[in-house]
Amino acid sequence: MKSNSYLKNIIKQWDALNLKDKSLIVASLLAVIFSYLPTLEFDYVTQDQWRAFRYSILPQSPSFRAKACIDMLSHFYPLTGRPFVWLGECVEHSFVAKISDFIYLRPFVLTVVLITVLYLGKILGLLMRNLAIGIAVASIFVLAPGYSFMYLQSMPALMVLGSILLAGASFENLEKKLGGRGEIPARKLHYLITPFLFFISACMIYPAWAFIVIPLAMIQFGFNDQNPIKDKVRKFVSILLSYFIFSLIYYLIVKIFLVIIKLKYGSIQDLGDYTVSMQLSPQTLWTRIKEATNYFYMMPPSNFYTPHGITILLLSLYSFYIAKTMTKEQGRSNVATFLLSIFFFLFNFIFFYASISPWLFSHMSALSTRHLIPWYLLFSAMFLGMIWKIFQSFNKITNYYAVFIIAFIIFPIAANQNKLSFLEAEVSGIEIETMRLAIGKWLDEKGYLYSRFLLVVLPSQARLAYVERLFGKNFIAGENTVLSSSQNPVSLPWMFNALLRERNDHPMGKKIDLTYCAFDQTCTESNLLNGKVVLELTYGNKLIQSSTIPYIINLSYLTSKPVNPIFKKLSKFTKKPTGQMRLLQNNKSLP
Repeated sequence: MKSNSYLKNIIKQWDALNLKDKSLIVASLLAVIFSYLPTLEFDYVTQDQWRAFRYSILPQSPSFRAKACIDMLSHFYPLTGRPFVWLGECVEHSFVAKISDFIYLRPFVLTVVLITVLYLGKILGLLMRNLAIGIAVASIFVLAPGYSFMYLQSMPALMVLGSILLAGASFENLEKKLGGRGEIPARKLHYLITPFLFFISACMIYPAWAFIVIPLAMIQFGFNDQNPIKDKVRKFVSILLSYFIFSLIYYLIVKIFLVIIKLKYGSIQDLGDYTVSMQLSPQTLWTRIKEATNYFYMMPPSNFYTPHGITILLLSLYSFYIAKTMTKEQGRSNVATFLLSIFFFLFNFIFFYASISPWLFSHMSALSTRHLIPWYLLFSAMFLGMIWKIFQSFNKITNYYAVFIIAFIIFPIAANQNKLSFLEAEVSGIEIETMRLAIGKWLDEKGYLYSRFLLVVLPSQARLAYVERLFGKNFIAGENTVLSSSQNPVSLPWMFNALLRERNDHPMGKKIDLTYCAFDQTCTESNLLNGKVVLELTYGNKLIQSSTIPYIINLSYLTSKPVNPIFKKLSKFTKKPTGQMRLLQNNKSLP
């Protein structure tokens, strides 16, 4: 019954919209589909997805892969304060046996993105007093570099995408409970339980994304021009104070859990960047604030090119808009408006930093686009919201805001993301095909018998040469369209596993295993002398010494800075082949 009434309510709201708003909503959804359409058309594998092939050369059964994934990830992610983030990845690992299987799961991930546009758009529509504008803001938000990075990771990032929905549900619930005056009576504090549970759930997936509640509060404060100033301020403070307390409780829960684990097992593995501990060193915090400020100045507000400093201009205009709205209500002078604009600029800037506090106070290394999701949401709302307000201010153009937003904002951003999505698939496809051809040739030549030393030369550049030429130095895609081998060298043995699965005319995984030695030449030589097939990595900057001439797969040729490794052949020790090798060399089956 509830679902039927909810559906009827949606239909009623849709019927109440005018043609302009309906067109804007439909165009926003179509733009998102068009933006990510290449991800549904081509086989490709992004950085995190290679982990689906980490378990063995042979695909094994879905239940084997699911169990291996659960055993591995369920012991790691809870220690990082994100116990729910891994669920989508294990679903993918149980389903995917070969590269071509990934494509079947991507429509499901895109569906989650479209649901996010509608639900987050509904919340933004309530805050900005226009449903169509809210959905339009949500549509350009999900095309921002940080969000698109996670979408392109597909199922391993599914729960992260879902954290936006949980954080949004928390904010929506809290905002309703606070009411227009922004107060919850002491006897009704139990009203906070639902928003608390939603927010904690989002934090237990990805805290950096759960903090979109801060820009949502800022958007409400800035665009809510109906309530008195005192009520707006009271509500804003109530929301921020609630989430400050919720965040402390989340941090306390995680720390108590870690203490229990340490008491039970005696120690906790070194988690490096993922260590759950507040970084409170004044020097470190100051360094991070400077890094964030520099990033703020340099970054574009979405996936298109802008001059450096455009974000400061955008924030200044938004601050002026808030000040102008308030002084207009009170009949203040232009001087008061100017002074209030400066105040709100500093005010907004402080809360920009607060919104990235999960990174600011963490042990994570360099700032990246996925840590800046709250910024992208606020930029999207400021940009589109102020354009809408400008159209509202002039009667002659007020009816053309939907046409303008569709033609000059949404579709250009969508076209840009479509190009980036295509490049993501193409770059990955070129990397895969290069590896596929090299491994295929090695198998055809029975390299597992006669060229047992596999040497992969890693690229020192993140992207293909032509992609660098295409975008220049001011690359707008964040961490997207990169070679997996350049960002995650650890994925190389998983690439081998995936590509070896595509052929059945070899003994790899059945009679011969692949030994991964990373950059360790001692490990390589020892295993070669024991008759193993060995995979070693190099950037070509160190001399490679071995008694066996390597079979080289040079991925650096794909980039603008190719290198050739220097190899020195060592005197070969006399060693009898193992029984396994003798049988294979004589074309006999192993017992």
